[in-house]
Amino acid sequence: MKGSVDRGWAWIVLAACFLRAFMVIGIDKTFGMFFVEYIEAFESNASTVSVVISTQQIVYSLSSFLILTFGNRFFTFRPIIILGSVLMAAGYFLNAFAPNVQFLLLSQGVLFGIGHAASAGPSLVVLNSYFDKRRGLANSLANSGGSLGGLLLPLIIQALLETYGLQGAQIVVSGMLLNIVVFAALLRPLTNTVPQDRLNLEVKVEEDDESKNGNHIEINLNQEDMYFSADDVRSKLNKSEKENKENEKLLIELPPPNTHYRKRTFSENLHEYRVSTVPPETGSPKSADASKFANLSAIYGSLADVSSSVQSVFLAKNVEIPKREKEDDETETCFSKYILSVINFKILRNHHLKLLYLLGFLAIFSARLQLAYIPPYARDCGISGREISYLVTIIGTCDFFGRFGVALILDSKRVKLSSIISASLIIMGVTCMCNSFIHDFHTFIAYCVVYGLFGGLYNSVVALLLVDAVGPKNLSTALAFVLQVHGVSTSAMAPILGYIRDSTGSYTGSFYIMGVGNLLSALLLLFGLPIAKKMELRRQQRCLSETIKTDQSAIA
Repeated sequence: MKGSVDRGWAWIVLAACFLRAFMVIGIDKTFGMFFVEYIEAFESNASTVSVVISTQQIVYSLSSFLILTFGNRFFTFRPIIILGSVLMAAGYFLNAFAPNVQFLLLSQGVLFGIGHAASAGPSLVVLNSYFDKRRGLANSLANSGGSLGGLLLPLIIQALLETYGLQGAQIVVSGMLLNIVVFAALLRPLTNTVPQDRLNLEVKVEEDDESKNGNHIEINLNQEDMYFSADDVRSKLNKSEKENKENEKLLIELPPPNTHYRKRTFSENLHEYRVSTVPPETGSPKSADASKFANLSAIYGSLADVSSSVQSVFLAKNVEIPKREKEDDETETCFSKYILSVINFKILRNHHLKLLYLLGFLAIFSARLQLAYIPPYARDCGISGREISYLVTIIGTCDFFGRFGVALILDSKRVKLSSIISASLIIMGVTCMCNSFIHDFHTFIAYCVVYGLFGGLYNSVVALLLVDAVGPKNLSTALAFVLQVHGVSTSAMAPILGYIRDSTGSYTGSFYIMGVGNLLSALLLLFGLPIAKKMELRRQQRCLSETIKTDQSAIA
């Protein structure tokens, strides 16, 4: 399987991720059509139905965090994705029998949210593990499946709504989601059957200003550790130092065996033996000393008599004897160590990653909520349901070509990813600001073309932005955290935007807010990203220098 990177089974995995996105993202993009039907069927309003979207995003974010951190410790991602497809199908099946909007909070919000989380994040991690040189092309092509789904599924769902009604359409959609079980079965985990070559990382650090000759320290790293950050290198150095300290054993100097053994006197039993520090020249115990220690029983008859022959006991390098702690403290420490072993909180120190989290908060709610609000906005402008389905199809068509074009650009490596995302965010921000001029079917077509080409680009390359910040090794943890940010952003803004529509009677104010979010995120990416990268580079250099100097002083 090691040879499957960028070739072989990797393309089967890409096809499976493409088809999964076709179903999940395609159906998710048509939720705006169900949004309109829910308002009419339950005689509700936009703000109330928007709570369903908020609930789904909260559950999606929390479930993604647990799945990408703890779930991966006990299961591979393939059975998790299969379980997610079953939960999504169950959610839409229960939607068909929902008596009110509150019931949708359980079926659509909870069940579909958990199922979506179980399929989206793990499939991205599996896909990125199979691609290295063509990772940008693979991510864009996989996400283009959602664009193709947005192109075809709106027409299918509109036909289902007209033929079978809301209930029948949702039952058919439930059956369609079960096809993801077959796609997930192809996502077998990538395993390395050949031992990885050992690599040497040479770090040069100057001891002081007066010294011109630097010391060199070699750190053995695996091939998978090429994306180590300064925090990871520090952990590796500390671990190595800790292992060296644990190898410092208690030295016992023994006299030659005494053939004239006698029983100890009472005064000798009360004798206090001298405990001191090993002289510098003593060093660590040799194999001969270890053999003496192993043969104590044969030399002195029993371990109970060892104390009678010990003349001096030496503790190497001031070995500290830990005090006995309470059981509660030990339990708490073990739990904390387990959490830290599962979740790599050290990546939160990364300044580059912090900027991406802020970028995600500003950009994601506009990208997701526009798609949900375009159909009801068009209905308020007097556009029919058939024409609304055409608009959603136009969005899917343009989204497909937009993501495919980005895939080709990224594969050529001629334009920076940050430049592409910044340009798309600026275009979408300006377009949202012009929503007051959108009032008929033709102007909606123009708006949907622009949104289809540029609106979903950020969401399609978020994994690439995270890999650039923390490397593929930490992608799962970074993705878990960024999905929390996305969930907080969407769940917080959805009720607010729905309330603005209900209070003003128009979606104009809601689209203005989404436009401001796009423009702010574009400015943050253009001017904040270079600063964040420089800050992170300085932090890593400082941390690495301090760690190596500390290690040198400990060895000296």
